[in-house]
Amino acid sequence: MIQKVLKGSISHVLLLAALLLSGFVLIGCGSGGGGGSDDYDEPAKAATTPVVGQDDNVLITAATLKSWIDAGDVNKEGDYNKVVILDFYSDYTAGQGWIPGAIKLGLGDVRESRVEGVALMTAMVGTGEQMDALIAAAGITSNTTIVLTSNTGSTWAVPRLYWALSYWGFDASRLKVLSGGNAAFDANYDLVWQETEASSSDGYSVRDNVLQPNLRASIGEMIVDVAPAVKAGTELTIDCRGSASFSGAPKTSAYIDKVLITDDTVAKATNTVMEGHVSGGTYINTADLYEVVDGLKVHKSVADLGNVVLGNGETLAQAVAKYDKITGYCNSGHGAGDSFFALGVLLGGNVQIYDGSMSQWMQYAEITTDANSDGVDDLTGAMLPIGTQWSVEGLMDHLLGYVSTGTVVEGPAYNALPTSSVPVDNIEQLRYLSEQAEMYPSPLDLPNQIEASDLDYIDSVPYGTDQAGLGVDSGAGC
Repeated sequence: MIQKVLKGSISHVLLLAALLLSGFVLIGCGSGGGGGSDDYDEPAKAATTPVVGQDDNVLITAATLKSWIDAGDVNKEGDYNKVVILDFYSDYTAGQGWIPGAIKLGLGDVRESRVEGVALMTAMVGTGEQMDALIAAAGITSNTTIVLTSNTGSTWAVPRLYWALSYWGFDASRLKVLSGGNAAFDANYDLVWQETEASSSDGYSVRDNVLQPNLRASIGEMIVDVAPAVKAGTELTIDCRGSASFSGAPKTSAYIDKVLITDDTVAKATNTVMEGHVSGGTYINTADLYEVVDGLKVHKSVADLGNVVLGNGETLAQAVAKYDKITGYCNSGHGAGDSFFALGVLLGGNVQIYDGSMSQWMQYAEITTDANSDGVDDLTGAMLPIGTQWSVEGLMDHLLGYVSTGTVVEGPAYNALPTSSVPVDNIEQLRYLSEQAEMYPSPLDLPNQIEASDLDYIDSVPYGTDQAGLGVDSGAGC
């Protein structure tokens, strides 16, 4: 039997265990019913048999994939030597073809709006129900080798999917990434112009897996564990948006609604309350993780990746060896997939993604001025009550100051102040849940509701899942 281990301090483990035992069901989080056991024992996993010719490396070539297609392993009935190709977030509006046998998968299939902290947040890791629907609809069995690919130029797409599947405990030896994506296959072999019907599944479920909570950080864990550890020098945060965003220069688009506010002449994307970065840490230019070989954009070799330099002057190899934990973040937690895959998968570091990232973090600002008592700061658009322990303002740095003035400041810069050029009505308001805040006034009380819910799903009694609707996108990535 495999013991499930929650992240964080012993007190966090006890609190989450108590929560699960109480049978509490969070808003917007599918618990799966049945409750969780108090010892978190995991059922024994089924024995697996790798597909013939499977590379030891996570990155496979187009030639390897073609050999599996030619051998009849793609979407074959049964589970021995079975291969499923997941084509993720691809754009087929311009008439691009498919890799033969590929199953289309959209962003909406693997992410969901979920309660975390004291608010509802968009585009978080998908639920257990979503993962089981994906398994059934794609015909994935307990012995399937899953190949991830895409035709999009957004390099974050496949790494983000790899992270989501890894978080839900899919066997790493069976998760493969096609180096160069669909373009690499198209350069040597024929594509097809029709979707593929999946073969049958065998009742396999993520309940057969072991959840990997060490791969994901919540807003509560960032406040309680990560930021203090980074300040102490034992952990590192990496801003995957690059040097300018790390310094606070651009205005982060809020990822809560992605609503456009319009007037008679201008369409303005909503912004977060403030700018800057998690205190300490550094940044990376994710373009440095890739190179172009024979016209194809591919990951650099492990040796070359190790020599990529972070904003603090350390190489990736040095960072992996030095820090107990590395946390990557971006605007929405999707672009951080690049760094997770490079540092955590290819270089073998202890790496996690802050799922909500800056579109969530930048919303957790306190009210300072509220003359009309409407619960929204008159100047900044902040919505957290004064004195809340959920505020992140004391855990932020800001280096460059407001873009419009060039003023250098200490601490976060607010986007809606007169010096910032962003009006307060253009700040996305946090979906603040006062009842949730009253129940959990501090992140110490409940550091990670999503993982608690997902552990509950893993331990729950199976029931019917909705297996329809794969391939539907719900908004852009980052």
